[in-house]
Amino acid sequence: MVDLMFHRDASAGTAFTNAGATFADTRDQALTRAKVDATVRAEERTTSSGTAVLLAEGEGEFLTQHTMIGNVVVMVRVFEAKTSPADTGARAAELMAGLADASEAITAEVAGQLR
Repeated sequence: MVDLMFHRDASAGTAFTNAGATFADTRDQALTRAKVDATVRAEERTTSSGTAVLLAEGEGEFLTQHTMIGNVVVMVRVFEAKTSPADTGARAAELMAGLADASEAITAEVAGQLR
């Protein structure tokens, strides 16, 4: 699943600022959630498309990547078939390791279309 959030404003500077604020809020929420929920893993990474925040959910069996590209925040969610693991925290770590490359490849394709 891919979701694009375009920030448009009369001035380009404001659009970039608003996109940055949206990304920062998303990043902060993901990192905070990972600190308090053992079934979730989150990290911030530098990717070829820009700074990204990745959130893996062991119970939901998916990984979400948010990347700011100019005035657009791109969200890519990659799902994996449920395996009903006993340890959803470990499953979140597996998803982070196994799906991050796929989400970045999708994001890079979208970034290429935006530029």
